Amino acid sequence: MFLLVATTMTMFAQDELEQTAPPVITCYSPDIDLYPDELNVYTSITIENANEEYDAVIYYGIAEYWSYDEYMEWYTYDGLPITFYPGQYTVKAYAEAPGKAPSEVVTMTFVAMAVPELVYLYDFIVDGIYYRYRGSDEVWVTTEGLESHDYNPWPHPHSLCYSGDVVIPESVEYEGKTYKVTGIYNEAFWGCNMTSLDLPSTLTDIWEYNFVGGSDEVKCVICRAVTPPNVAEKYYGNHFGSGQTLFVPAESLQVYRNHKEWRHFGRIVPFLGAGPGDVNGDGKIAISDVTGIIGQLLDGGDIPAYCDVNGDGKVTIADVTALINMLLGKN
Repeated sequence: MFLLVATTMTMFAQDELEQTAPPVITCYSPDIDLYPDELNVYTSITIENANEEYDAVIYYGIAEYWSYDEYMEWYTYDGLPITFYPGQYTVKAYAEAPGKAPSEVVTMTFVAMAVPELVYLYDFIVDGIYYRYRGSDEVWVTTEGLESHDYNPWPHPHSLCYSGDVVIPESVEYEGKTYKVTGIYNEAFWGCNMTSLDLPSTLTDIWEYNFVGGSDEVKCVICRAVTPPNVAEKYYGNHFGSGQTLFVPAESLQVYRNHKEWRHFGRIVPFLGAGPGDVNGDGKIAISDVTGIIGQLLDGGDIPAYCDVNGDGKVTIADVTALINMLLGKN
């Protein structure tokens, strides 16, 4: 009789235990991490204790939407956001607190999309160039955004921001602060229809998918950096700069030509003074440079590569025309 009464009282006490407050699951919109190797876009969730008056241990389980609950494993939540790549998920969670009964199980089902229709990758724009912060006093050149396909974690790149003659400055001022331009992000120039690209002496890094594939329209590239910038060689091989003309500082000519990536440019030639078009190297582009190219053509001998004003790989009357157009402000 005593055993029966004791058992009944124990069951009654368990029924009277206050229940732990169920946790709160919060789902956040897609976020972006831009790495050298890839663009990661993900959705994240957090699970929080609903009652701050006591400490609770939270347990959670995750299943793809087609999975059955019996295959769900329970884990202890450590307070850090949980990230999800494209797909549809069901998350369940409950809480336990000392001296209280476990909470009810909370369930959330959601779709983690790879990325909206267009992911914007820049922090600010100055003079038509898109920039992304890189530390406290540096920025890298990027593009407006990348289009994507549904459920594709690596957006299909379409960088259509830049065209014509593009000049990247050594520094840029924004909201009263000056930033040094030191790098080029992934795919910044992919698919762009640029006739020339002028890169600053401050450049130290170039990430993948620039000067390959869709950016072959860039015929003339000027890199003013004395030390060749680091290149994300992983995706280049011998395609980096293939078929394009590269103008570099005269003192760095052999360094670029021997570099394992930069050497793949179609032609690497020194620029003098003001760069392509400054044939006599006096630091300015004037009618005397036109006369200099014409003189080289009339001589009939070997013509210096720096006379290739338009970067098409040969020196012809077309370079004279290109130089005249530069003087007239047409390009």
